[in-house]
Amino acid sequence: MKASARLVHISDLSWTKRIKHPSELYKKGDVVQAIVLDIEKDNERFSLGIKQLQEDPWKTVGARYRVGSEITGTINQRDGLRGFRGTGGGH
Repeated sequence: MKASARLVHISDLSWTKRIKHPSELYKKGDVVQAIVLDIEKDNERFSLGIKQLQEDPWKTVGARYRVGSEITGTINQRDGLRGFRGTGGGH
């Protein structure tokens, strides 16, 4: 079998963190678990996902938060006039 490229797109690293560069989470030589998302036979590439090994937190957000409820937390990102608060959870 010929060598093939195995790629994890930056958007497939974490459900909850905005990752600018994979080195924020990993270093060369780290062993990681990933799931195969796609196989491109013509290009000999595998697309892999790491976040897909965990439950999508957006699927359960309605059970964790109710419309109109007040929550407290730390603003961890700003975008113009808006502030964004983390909702907890892992990668």
